[in-house]
Amino acid sequence: MDELIKDLEEGAGEKGEFLAEIVYERADSLEEMLELLEDMGMEGIKVDFAGDKEDPEEIVITVETTVTVEFYEENPEVKEEMEFTEPACELEQALFRKLAELKYGKSMEIEETKCQLVGDDVCEFRITPKG
Repeated sequence: MDELIKDLEEGAGEKGEFLAEIVYERADSLEEMLELLEDMGMEGIKVDFAGDKEDPEEIVITVETTVTVEFYEENPEVKEEMEFTEPACELEQALFRKLAELKYGKSMEIEETKCQLVGDDVCEFRITPKG
């Protein structure tokens, strides 16, 4: 089971990065990016910047419903089998990190600090520049 989870996470990360490139190419603004993400099925996306919006110290993204959460809500037997004990929105982590890297032209780190799959009311992602 651990090997299956690892494969799923790696596949989700690759898909998230690919989606980020598509969103970044098609959107001319943050608002357009958010619209595209909502079209993908994400709901209630909120973005906050710490520091200068053009070179932030931290970006906090809060999402009421992620694609990953929606999948597991529609497939409760799979969710139950996974027994989530830590944040698990790998696709969204890769997508948001890659979007930030494309936007700001530098390597970024991301941490999912809240996740609905472990009982939080939203999924929250914190992005910071590496180093």
